[in-house]
Amino acid sequence: MLMMPLPAAYHFPNDEPELDRLNHQHEIFRILLDGRKYLAPLSHENPPRRILDVATGTGQWAIEMGDEFPQASIIGTDLSPVQPEMVPPNVRFLIDDGCVRLLPPSRTRACVQARENLLEEITNTTP
Repeated sequence: MLMMPLPAAYHFPNDEPELDRLNHQHEIFRILLDGRKYLAPLSHENPPRRILDVATGTGQWAIEMGDEFPQASIIGTDLSPVQPEMVPPNVRFLIDDGCVRLLPPSRTRACVQARENLLEEITNTTP
């Protein structure tokens, strides 16, 4: 199914092969991180209350975090509404352009994940 993204710059097609690529990219990050989902000092003894996943893509990371931290409120943002509908009850997805602005500040947001954005910025800053 082809979804219409927000009118912002996304440099790849918005189709099934791209969603597959994003899911593979997620798995590659897991391999690079030795199976870990994050490097932040999060703990189950003092779990985060809120997690923001900027440019969530297919939402895989947000969904996994929702399973790991069921008491946390997790928001994934992306230009395109391509995330699955069946997600943990503490996970929701919003259409938003993380390159323009982030959601309103929150003193209780414990973790912001934007690693794919970093890769995008590195690859787009050629002299």
